[in-house]
Amino acid sequence: MEIKLDFIIDTLQKKTGLNLRRNTRKREYFLARAIYYKLAKEYTLCSLDKIGAEIGKDHATVLHGIKKFNLEMKKYYPELYELYTNFKLRYPVELFNNDDDIPAPEELTAIVERINNMDNQIKQRDAEIKRLNLEIDLMKHNGEDKRSDIVKLVSEISEDQLPLFMERVTAMVKMMNTTIV
Repeated sequence: MEIKLDFIIDTLQKKTGLNLRRNTRKREYFLARAIYYKLAKEYTLCSLDKIGAEIGKDHATVLHGIKKFNLEMKKYYPELYELYTNFKLRYPVELFNNDDDIPAPEELTAIVERINNMDNQIKQRDAEIKRLNLEIDLMKHNGEDKRSDIVKLVSEISEDQLPLFMERVTAMVKMMNTTIV
């Protein structure tokens, strides 16, 4: 279960009687928005941009509001801080911010390892397909063409050695073409 930004906004607006989306610098609005920023950061996985955008503010304003909340709210505005603590008591963050959806680092490592294994299997299968296609070409020629011997040689070369093979064959062909002229 996840708490949405709108839910936090609506709850705070009902408790304070203030419209958090109102564009004003009055202290009571700033402080109510600071509570919203703090709760939104704790209860959702939304970015600071998204948290701010819900009430017409940018990420820097959200960051500033959270900083002010952390530094001043409990000490200087205990009645507003009580709104924050009551929300947390009523909706324990542990129930809503369930990290089961986010893989742990060791799970991510296992996932990356599985992807790498799949990638290696794909490369092996691609090499096998290329080899089989060469065999098909050999069967089509049925040994009638001397080039089929070359195709057969190529099919015996491993995938990682193909670039070197191609480089050497290209050099040989260039050399042979220059001596024939």
